[in-house]
Amino acid sequence: NDILDNDVVLIDKSQNQPVPGKIFAVSIHGLTYLKQVDAGQDGLILSSVNDRYPPIKVDMRGDEQDGVYIIGRMVWLCREFD
Repeated sequence: NDILDNDVVLIDKSQNQPVPGKIFAVSIHGLTYLKQVDAGQDGLILSSVNDRYPPIKVDMRGDEQDGVYIIGRMVWLCREFD
């Protein structure tokens, strides 16, 4: 289930509510990530399928939440093979 460089994904923007174990496109202060989204005590926990990347904890209290939003759920992935 790894997402590799040059893969093409389809994001369903109508699905923007977190579902545990599903992969979402998430914007954090202008940067876009493909991550599994889970709810934490004070915000979101964004986990990568690749364990080389540690989870990102996003505090959704106060000013921090203004720059964070879930764009949509990844519903399709395509990869070209050489």
